[in-house]
Amino acid sequence: MKKIALLPVAALLMLGACSNDDPVVRPVPNDPVQTVPSVADHITLNAPAQAEVKAEGSYFRVSYANGQEIVYSLVNSSSLGYVATVKKIQGSAADVIVPASVNYNERTFTVNSLDIMLEGIDDTVTSLTFPNTITQLVDNSIFANLTSDYFRAQMERGNKVESINLEEGFPNFCSIDGAVYSADLQTLVCVPRGYKGTMTVAEDTKFIAPRALYYCSQIDVLTLPAGIVSIGDEAVVFNDNLLLINCLATTAPEAVSGAFGQYAHNGVLRIPTGAEDAYKFTKPDMALPIEPTEPAMPGADATDDDWTAFDEAYAEYEVAMGEYYAALNEYNEVNEYYDSHEGWVYFKNVEGVNF
Repeated sequence: MKKIALLPVAALLMLGACSNDDPVVRPVPNDPVQTVPSVADHITLNAPAQAEVKAEGSYFRVSYANGQEIVYSLVNSSSLGYVATVKKIQGSAADVIVPASVNYNERTFTVNSLDIMLEGIDDTVTSLTFPNTITQLVDNSIFANLTSDYFRAQMERGNKVESINLEEGFPNFCSIDGAVYSADLQTLVCVPRGYKGTMTVAEDTKFIAPRALYYCSQIDVLTLPAGIVSIGDEAVVFNDNLLLINCLATTAPEAVSGAFGQYAHNGVLRIPTGAEDAYKFTKPDMALPIEPTEPAMPGADATDDDWTAFDEAYAEYEVAMGEYYAALNEYNEVNEYYDSHEGWVYFKNVEGVNF
């Protein structure tokens, strides 16, 4: 028995219904929307001079010549040597440059990790630059590798930070125009919360990581490149000033239904002329599976082999029914989501996409 495959429910529903009617797809303007080239910033670290060190319990507050203050934990690790972890970023400086090392008590401690999940970043800070010596992040005192989720979670502490800059050679990640991308330039990892105005994703980007633009409420225009493939969960949530999304892809990107959150519903989606069909909401083409016919009782017209074949066919039928109703439920959920949001954005989730 041929099993029914799950079919795509919808590629994308359009943003910004202006009335109770179905939303209108608005093509990109005649003037082409420019994208940012996928070239990592070549940041050379130019850290300010260290001025003073004060003990604060088990931590050390270091003041710098430009007014920035960074609180570190300083440790002599048996495997890593003398290392420092950034705990707080404070002071009067707007542009903070985290140095590659800290000098204390005639020792040099390499700044190799961030742990600002709880302590955060002062609202005075609008720009952050990190050295390429950082190889670890800390979450609840557990050291973790530099992954997208951990990095983004660390950067969520800075409410006023407009740009994040990574020194050339930073492991796993790079920066382009104040936003953080994966080192292979395929994934937009993190946009700082204070990013203002137009956010243009680099042209070779394929994936938007989960929560990459979370709480970026000062972005009013978001441009996605032609090669965008997938958008992660809560990627654009609490972005209440987002007025326009330019998506240059002729095939609708795919993502979970929660990719775009509740505060972007006033926005307008613009797509390339001629790509309307790829973005339309369509009902899946499904056929109800046919239940197998039960054979006669053994000893009459049916044999044990007949019953074995029936049991196998019925098992396949139950699997097919499960797939059918899963597809139907998914369609109903999307349809309800569409109706209740008057043209909200929905992308179908793609299993197996890793950020």
